[in-house]
Amino acid sequence: MYFEHVKGLNSEHKVIRHLQNQGWKLLQHRFKTKLAEIDLIFQKNNELRMVEVKSVANWDFVSYRVSRSQKQRLIRVYHYFQRRYALDISLELALVPADGDILFIEIENDC
Repeated sequence: MYFEHVKGLNSEHKVIRHLQNQGWKLLQHRFKTKLAEIDLIFQKNNELRMVEVKSVANWDFVSYRVSRSQKQRLIRVYHYFQRRYALDISLELALVPADGDILFIEIENDC
């Protein structure tokens, strides 16, 4: 359990550094609502970027990294922010390998 927690934190920090280097400002880390927790929330100009981070050992079974119920909880948080802020908002999954590039995948918010 402890190793997985540390691995998750390291992956989150890789994503934070990557997006901050692109000019994104970190607003929240592990933001919790009654609906769900979202790992990272960034802002750049009039855009809000919500990112769920997953560590991956390889690219096998990538499509199963977020369960349907977890996706639905994330989408509820997305809609929560959408109702409250007049910003362009994206909801993304960041897949972080131990070495290599981070892969960002937009989560469809139509569930």
